[in-house]
Amino acid sequence: MGALRDELAELLGEEGLLALSAERGGRRAMIPRRIPPGHWLEEAVGREAAERMAFHYGGCRIYIPTGRAARRRERRARILGLRRQGRSVAEIAAAEGVSDRWVWRVLRDAGGGLI
Repeated sequence: MGALRDELAELLGEEGLLALSAERGGRRAMIPRRIPPGHWLEEAVGREAAERMAFHYGGCRIYIPTGRAARRRERRARILGLRRQGRSVAEIAAAEGVSDRWVWRVLRDAGGGLI
């Protein structure tokens, strides 16, 4: 994980970071020093979180990370959960919309006898 992503996750929580990523992920965004009512940042993450961002990053243009890493972690967790339920690799791949090869890779990386 990148340092900025870690900082944003700490400021906003994972749910807030995902909301921010959904709104502006993959782009640079100017963070104002003061958040005017109805600003996109307030709409995305809520007033309190937007004010925390303004305090830390106000006046700066920052890169907003995409939510891909979080979605990948969630998918991996679902794959492992399905395997623990006794589902086959083919069933898991079909359920998650990924290849058998990807499922095998996730299982291999997780270790722990899931293969």
